[in-house]
Amino acid sequence: MKKVLFLCLAIVTMAACTKSPEDRAKDMIKEGVKRMLYNPGSYDAVSTTIDSAFTPYGDPAFYEQTLKVYKLAEEIQSLKRTEKEKKSTMSIYSGRYMTAFSQNSYNEAKKEYDEAIAKREKIEKKVNKMVEDLKTQIGARRQFVGFWAVHRYRAKNNAGETSFGDVVFIFDKDLSKIVYAYDPEDSDFKKAMLLYRLMQGYDIELEEDAFWIDTDLWEEIWNK
Repeated sequence: MKKVLFLCLAIVTMAACTKSPEDRAKDMIKEGVKRMLYNPGSYDAVSTTIDSAFTPYGDPAFYEQTLKVYKLAEEIQSLKRTEKEKKSTMSIYSGRYMTAFSQNSYNEAKKEYDEAIAKREKIEKKVNKMVEDLKTQIGARRQFVGFWAVHRYRAKNNAGETSFGDVVFIFDKDLSKIVYAYDPEDSDFKKAMLLYRLMQGYDIELEEDAFWIDTDLWEEIWNK
């Protein structure tokens, strides 16, 4: 779904010049969504809400950077788990009377433990710089970057069943071109939106079936 979404970015509208910018934008949305569907002929627009987009949260570059920070935070979390596991293994095989087997097992765990620490510290330095940049963008004066368009539609899937779908588009300042498209059901979008809420100080409820970064870890990263 995510890859197909970006086909929307290449759409050139054929709307008549007499149409308003908003009507032309809706035509581009319609053609863009239909290109994504299994059964384009079943497409039916339900609603489209267009509103101004401002920095930082309406800027696709800010979205991409936020998503990169999230994924690096996932790596940090995974490496911390590895450190904990290897430290536990080291404690099992350490002792005054170590056999050749236990010595080898200890050395192997120690090697992996040290590697995990080194990798985590390297990632943390990178994340710290990126987070500082995000904070700078949040603290800067808001700038108009274009328009949000939240579109809901219904269409038939490959089983012939009619279902609803949503797509979020970012248009340029003239409502003449789609510059970015989001799938609200995509895991990357949900991750970025989670961090947006955390950045703004909102309480969040995590989905039980999703792998989210620990909020304590995020506070540690964000407040460092």
